[in-house]
Amino acid sequence: MVVVSEGTGLDRSTYELKAAALAADRRIEAVYSIGGGKRAILRAFDECGRECRAFVAHDLDAKNR
Repeated sequence: MVVVSEGTGLDRSTYELKAAALAADRRIEAVYSIGGGKRAILRAFDECGRECRAFVAHDLDAKNR
């Protein structure tokens, strides 16, 4: 398990943190997200050429879907 935090739910910072984590650890293939920036997380996987095999989105609602 790799903890990536401090993106404060904002797309830009969340993307940068997730992309860096993906670049540093090729074993990451799933996400449990407790905050915002869910699209940024998926974009980080996509732009790193990686598959997100599972994505658990805590507190998913219309605003952050």
